[in-house]
Amino acid sequence: YNQALPLFRAVGDRGGEAATLNNIGSVYNSLGEKQEALKYYNQALPLTRAVVDRRGEAATLNNIGSVYNSLGEKQEALKYYNQALPL
Repeated sequence: YNQALPLFRAVGDRGGEAATLNNIGSVYNSLGEKQEALKYYNQALPLTRAVVDRRGEAATLNNIGSVYNSLGEKQEALKYYNQALPL
């Protein structure tokens, strides 16, 4: 993913960039590095919105919610889950 990211950026593929950022965030989340995961998810989110990828946006919002849930920040998690739900 770290090799793919600059390639997506170089060709201006914002959707591919968003998906890759989301995937990197998922890896960090799996490694237990929650703050690093949030950093990548929060970079992916505006890109999914810019390319009007509602499925990607919903997945990213859900991922952010999951991180907050695992951190015990239930209200913050709910905020993101509620944004993902209508998408």
